[in-house]
Amino acid sequence: MKTFNIDTTTDQKYVHPKAYCHKCHTIATKRSSGAVVETAVVPVDWESHGTDCWVCKGKAGRPKKATKKRGRPKVDSGKGVANTVLKTAPTSWRAVQPLSLSRFLPPASSLSLHDLQCKLCECIVDRPIKTPCNNLVCAECISSLILNAKSCLQCPCCEEHHELSPTRFVPASDVVLKVIGALLICCDKSSCTAVMNLKHLAEHVKSGCEAHIASFSPSKLTMKQIISRPLQSPPTVVEQKAAASIVKRLLHTSPPVTSSSSGSSTPAPVVKLTTDGTPLSLVRVSTPRVSSRNASRWTMSRRSSNMSAVRCIISGGAPDDQLQHEMAALTDMERQELLKAATPLHISAEETLAMKADLVLPWNKIRIMRRWMKAQGVKLASERSVRRLSQEMLGDNLAATEVPLSQPLRFGVDLKVSPLVYVPDLVGKILQLLEQNDSSGRLTWHNGLIPESEVWVKVAGDKGADTVKLVFQICNVPNPNSVQNTCVFAVFEGRDTVSNLHVALDRYIPQFEHLAATQWRGKEIRLFMSGDYEFLSRMYGISGAQGLHITLGVFYRLWILLETACHQLDLELATRTSPRPTDRKSFQHYSALVKQLAELNEKKTGLVELTSALNSGLADLAIQIPDAESHPLVQMLKEEALSSARKLDEIEREIKEVTANCNKGFPVHDGAFIRSLEQELGSMHVHREAYYGGTFTGNSAHRCLKAVNVDKICAVLPKVASERCPDMEEQAQAVANKYGRALLLFSKCHNLFNSSHYFDDAALSTLLCDIDAFVSYYRGTMGSTFIPKLHMLEDHVVPFIRQWRVGVGMLGEQGVEGIHARFNTLERTYSCMSNRVERLKCVVSEHWRQVCPANVALQPPVQKRTKRDKD
Repeated sequence: MKTFNIDTTTDQKYVHPKAYCHKCHTIATKRSSGAVVETAVVPVDWESHGTDCWVCKGKAGRPKKATKKRGRPKVDSGKGVANTVLKTAPTSWRAVQPLSLSRFLPPASSLSLHDLQCKLCECIVDRPIKTPCNNLVCAECISSLILNAKSCLQCPCCEEHHELSPTRFVPASDVVLKVIGALLICCDKSSCTAVMNLKHLAEHVKSGCEAHIASFSPSKLTMKQIISRPLQSPPTVVEQKAAASIVKRLLHTSPPVTSSSSGSSTPAPVVKLTTDGTPLSLVRVSTPRVSSRNASRWTMSRRSSNMSAVRCIISGGAPDDQLQHEMAALTDMERQELLKAATPLHISAEETLAMKADLVLPWNKIRIMRRWMKAQGVKLASERSVRRLSQEMLGDNLAATEVPLSQPLRFGVDLKVSPLVYVPDLVGKILQLLEQNDSSGRLTWHNGLIPESEVWVKVAGDKGADTVKLVFQICNVPNPNSVQNTCVFAVFEGRDTVSNLHVALDRYIPQFEHLAATQWRGKEIRLFMSGDYEFLSRMYGISGAQGLHITLGVFYRLWILLETACHQLDLELATRTSPRPTDRKSFQHYSALVKQLAELNEKKTGLVELTSALNSGLADLAIQIPDAESHPLVQMLKEEALSSARKLDEIEREIKEVTANCNKGFPVHDGAFIRSLEQELGSMHVHREAYYGGTFTGNSAHRCLKAVNVDKICAVLPKVASERCPDMEEQAQAVANKYGRALLLFSKCHNLFNSSHYFDDAALSTLLCDIDAFVSYYRGTMGSTFIPKLHMLEDHVVPFIRQWRVGVGMLGEQGVEGIHARFNTLERTYSCMSNRVERLKCVVSEHWRQVCPANVALQPPVQKRTKRDKD
């Protein structure tokens, strides 16, 4: 140090000299080894800062001169060039995470972030190195490529080949470093919202994100930088304050939101901000100070309004549908707990009354259901309100009394006091039901089938179980023959004899006349009578008429004739297949017994009709004449009835004996042809009424009259003959053709006149031709009695349809026939009542609730089960 006259006392220990003398080097070496050195000047101990420093390595003196290399120049290896690149690269500014472009704010100048992006890692260049083609890459990225290269390197940016040399890959200039260091970057910690220059990032992270860099102020962000910031970058404090101020001003000036379909407005305004795509909607929601569990009623109301506003926005104006979906997304247990904790679901009085009518529940069952529903978070309307509504709906137009009704006996007639429930004001009841149907929107004129100036009302009656129901139906509704459109206006326990019908209906004769002359809203009321053949005959005073309506009567007649022909085939089959002649004689004797039995049954039918007519006359006289027992006409009728009953007993005894003999020989249903018919009916799901002598229901007859099913029935007979006796195949085929033809002809007639559509002249002509063809075929081939049903089909169906231009199906009796099952259910519900009159009155009242249009409209529709649900 003395040699160069340099004062080293003020030197800094981390600043090394470029060279020093040998003496100083010796002193420094001895001191580092622990030896004691006496010197006037205390040298400075420089701290070692790297192995590449020749001073720290202890090399003294001047550096040696470079010797001239001889021979072919050596090519630098990739490892050496990579080490040189890493040594000469600038210091890294990266803290932990890569310098992703999403963390940077766009620069204020025209320079883009993509210009400073490394083409290898696609991040902002860290320790930038300039390639020979003037591209910027990270030092670590390019060094990894250099290590794997041999003599040259293909640039990843422009795909040019460059020689591996430290002079070809040099650090970026100071200007580039300043530009990169001045970039604005967000802190990589999610809990920190600081924004700083890139050159201060390492110091910020090292400080634990507790202090912001003083050299940068977020308030200096330009509007372009704020708008262009990536969505992943957290907002700064200044940005939050600015956004809050703007949103508050917009919310204060925005109108309230209509949150429901009723038009009620909520206090929560909405702000719509314009974006490049769909507008962004903001709703003010205050920060809660207390939870909803402890909040006041006013606070909960305000929060509910805010939630309604939010639901209205996100649902696109359909908040009710959104709320239903939210409830459906809950599990059954969650929904049940929510309903229990929330305000109970209220079922109105109208819905409660409709449910009572649909479920056929008495008032005591409704009370039990109310307790159960309340425990599940559902509140039914009070019984008082439901009873009040029921009284308003039914009114006081229902009376009940006891009247003497005739009960026909085998010998004569008996009078018995029976309950009768009736409507005193039938005209008012019909007009009330018309008003209710009109208010429910159910009135229709069937596209001109009913004239616009008329309202059709159908009066019908029928006996079912122990009661006779007299009903009316309004035809101006979608399903005029349904049970829901059948209203009972009188019901009594007894037989539907002429005398009993007089007792029940005589009070309505002036009302029917008044109703026929009454107009409803300028429309004429047209009355029709409906029912089965027997009921209509009694209503119109035709004696001796019995049986079913036209379709059932004619079809049942054809079926009986077919069974008789099949039975003859069975007899012939048994005769031919019998091995002994004695058996053949027995079969001939059996055939004679069958003919005798048929004659006795015809005589019995005539005596039954005569006895019934005499008993009806006795019943009428017993009611009309005060002292009927001493009247000579009554005594004469009693003698005739007694004589007719005795003859009937004798014929029944003969029928019993002949039937017993027939059963000993060859029962009817034991034959192969008869059994095949029954099996074919079973395959078509057709069941006969065993209680009513093997008759068919209307649906069964309609199913059997389909052309496909007729072919199936007739195809059975030749099949059985070919299997049992091939010689009879031709005879069986003749029987099948004969009755198959008859059934197909009648099927055409049935499908036409039983319809409910409009009949023009062409349709009437077609129907008339079909009826003539069937009747002519029946007369020419059957050779049987022409029953009254065929007479009605031939002489009365076409004139009726020509007058009203509608098929008889429109005015059918399906509703009154279906009402019996409904009444049986109601009677079982109120069977605990001992008073028969009050019990029948309650049944009729409950029936009125079921057919009320307001209750029918509230009943949920029946969902048809699919095949998967049935399984």
